[in-house]
Amino acid sequence: MKSIKKVLCLLFALLMIPLTGCDLFNGEKYKLNIKDLHSIILNVDEICESDKTYGLYKKGDEITFEIQFFSGLSATLSIDETIYWPTGVEAGKPEYIKYTMPNHDVSVVSLINGYVGDEVNLCETLEWGSNITDESLDYIDVQIKYLGVAPENEYGETTRVYNEDYFISNWFHNAQIREQDYEITGGAGYIVTFVLNNKESYILNIMNKYVFANGETYYMSSGVPYFITSLF
Repeated sequence: MKSIKKVLCLLFALLMIPLTGCDLFNGEKYKLNIKDLHSIILNVDEICESDKTYGLYKKGDEITFEIQFFSGLSATLSIDETIYWPTGVEAGKPEYIKYTMPNHDVSVVSLINGYVGDEVNLCETLEWGSNITDESLDYIDVQIKYLGVAPENEYGETTRVYNEDYFISNWFHNAQIREQDYEITGGAGYIVTFVLNNKESYILNIMNKYVFANGETYYMSSGVPYFITSLF
């Protein structure tokens, strides 16, 4: 009789699994919490539950993060308080970070040049930032400015760079800045003139990795892009 009761109890438990949502055979699931302020994880919608900022995974599940960032930026992920770098370096192409889920909840934070938190987008801070789009931007003129030298030696040559494949506008809309005091200690600056297809133009002054907007000073936490620094 006891054996029959055990069999009936087991059958009852099996029948209840679809009703309760239990997953007795696949193990406990843990949260993978995502904080992607820089929007560099392209497949975040695949990793997370629908309309959530986390995914549910079992121990041993392998998660692949598809990362997209731009020239001059260093993108990493802090996963469970350990820094991971993308692999498969190829300019302009997505890269990947693979992670095997442990038996506890995990937090993932995207970092640009090691920073996360109080950064804001450069384009959203400038009054004219919304005018710079993939379709509107034709090219930029970049003039180097030497700091801490005699006035007659302050300005250098100007170089023109076209917005081919939208790489300049992509950088502009993903550049991160944070409010910070500025001190002149020498070095170099860049006067960047954005020229639109309709010939309107806007000027961005970059001095020692700082920009100035709306009366405030901001540090470029995502860095000055290589396509500018490599011109001179």
